[in-house]
Amino acid sequence: TSTADAAELSLGRPTNNQEYLSATLTTNGSKSVTLELSGPGVSARQIAVEVAGDEQAHNFRIPLHSKSKGYTRVKLLPGNTKGFALKDLAICQLPKT
Repeated sequence: TSTADAAELSLGRPTNNQEYLSATLTTNGSKSVTLELSGPGVSARQIAVEVAGDEQAHNFRIPLHSKSKGYTRVKLLPGNTKGFALKDLAICQLPKT
């Protein structure tokens, strides 16, 4: 992928503050993936996630809390890498305490 390439996900409903994004990510070369969280009526948020870049699958979890309405779109920017794969993507609920 180049620095302009991205994977974009649209969610069926806005997320809530008790949810997080869980996925398995594989990159080859890039050591950072940027997530852009957005949606109508919510301030966009960018999160840089450090990754191994070693062609191995690694699990990651990103909290989806916001100060207002929830997110409906997640954009992943893998950067300049020789390979990028995303699987086992799920929006999960935090356990009740």
